[in-house]
Amino acid sequence: MVRAPRVWSLVSFGQQVVLLRLRL
Repeated sequence: MVRAPRVWSLVSFGQQVVLLRLRL
């Protein structure tokens, strides 16, 4: 597992946005 704070932050944010959109 490569540690990439920027990538992980973007991925986590993207997942949250997708979940919110799916819920909406």
